[in-house]
Amino acid sequence: WSNVITVKNTDTTVYYDVYLNGTKLELSEKTYVGIQDVLFGPIYEILLAAQNAGADGFTMVYDDSKSPVTLEVSCGGHTYQYEENRNQILIDNTEYSECVDMPRMENGVMIANLPLMLGNAGLDLSYDHDNKILNVTVK
Repeated sequence: WSNVITVKNTDTTVYYDVYLNGTKLELSEKTYVGIQDVLFGPIYEILLAAQNAGADGFTMVYDDSKSPVTLEVSCGGHTYQYEENRNQILIDNTEYSECVDMPRMENGVMIANLPLMLGNAGLDLSYDHDNKILNVTVK
């Protein structure tokens, strides 16, 4: 046993902090860089924080009472429905559009493609890649 080697798993995931109007959000799950360098994180929590900060350009309905979990966002005369484990968005209840990866549940929280979903809600996003920050702005 003197030659036993212990292998440690190293988390190589790149994590980002999310700020809303300059204030860091305390989220239940981390935001991270995923497939095709897209940021994924707790979408419902961020949208709810934006509404609480005065964002009134969108409405949303989050249903986690059944499976699959769904999140519907309406903005600018369009409705976008996101469904857990489906890599398509239902637009205006008539057509599907492909998206990078799919929303999924992690520890009871919907994790999703943030730029796509926050953008569909009409929120402004900017990135500070050097400091690993996603800035969400409510006008």
